[in-house]
Amino acid sequence: AATRFDGQLIMAPAKAFGQFARGVRATRGLAQADTMVACCRCAGLPPTRHFSEGARAFGHHSCHSLRFRQPRSLPPSLCVGGREGSLASAYCRLSGSDRSASARCYAAKGFLKELQELKESGEREDRRLKKQKQKGKKAKAKAKAFGSRQKASTAIEYESPLEVLLYPHPKLRAANLTVTDFDDNLASFATELFEVMYETDGIGLAAPQVGVNVRVMVYNPTGEASEKDQEVVLVNPRYVNKSKGQTLFEEGCLSFPEIMGDVKRPKSIVVEAQDLKGDTFRLELEGLEARIFQHEYDHLEGVLFHDRMHPNVLKEVTAKLQALEGKFESENPGVAYQGV
Repeated sequence: AATRFDGQLIMAPAKAFGQFARGVRATRGLAQADTMVACCRCAGLPPTRHFSEGARAFGHHSCHSLRFRQPRSLPPSLCVGGREGSLASAYCRLSGSDRSASARCYAAKGFLKELQELKESGEREDRRLKKQKQKGKKAKAKAKAFGSRQKASTAIEYESPLEVLLYPHPKLRAANLTVTDFDDNLASFATELFEVMYETDGIGLAAPQVGVNVRVMVYNPTGEASEKDQEVVLVNPRYVNKSKGQTLFEEGCLSFPEIMGDVKRPKSIVVEAQDLKGDTFRLELEGLEARIFQHEYDHLEGVLFHDRMHPNVLKEVTAKLQALEGKFESENPGVAYQGV
């Protein structure tokens, strides 16, 4: 839609106003204030559907008299009774054929420009709020449980030197909290986990095995402290996929000294976790590494490897499990635990 003033073709203010009215309403920035009246007649324009749409956007139906509440950010020049000589005021005062075409053109252009500026201001504010909301969601997502519904941990608390807890210590069955603080304390804790793992001739170790109930695990398939490039730290790990094919393999556990048993697990897996900086990474594991991950991940879920043994295999190691239970009872009288 366009109209001609003194031979100049310009966008009809009616169309722009209709679009602008809907935009202002969307910003929810309307407030109780003076109203402004704008008429098609002010610019010598015929009623159009754009003015009608603009009116309906503010809950009115007259295409000749549009009344809308003034947004808090509305420039003074757009207010009725605004500063003398403002473009908007001039636009609103213009009427009929007693005003020259050039004046109507000037006022219409000015009014359209001010409306456009206000619309752009609202759009900028919307983008700012959207960006701020997205930033908040991203921070919240990083802090919340990664792959777990367990409550988040504010900080890791532990005492050095770390020691491996033996079955049936209750902390081996306790819920493990997700890590939200990726700081130097977390890095130091991971280093000590490796140290304890190497000292006890292990190839994997989970935080609850040393009495720290957080979702952290480490492993090194070589079991050699000199092979630093093989060390893997997984914070807040989770499964992405498991293969349908399974394999049976004899496992042991640092929390179950001298107890071995066959356990069936998926042959290959895909997992995600966070590193010591909080960045997410993905691993595709198979063979020994897949089995180490699944064994240690079970610890983070409060599941112990004898829970997954076939009944016939479990029967073979029951006596040794009960011996560990008896030892724990004598050293920790009155402490409840989950036995075999």
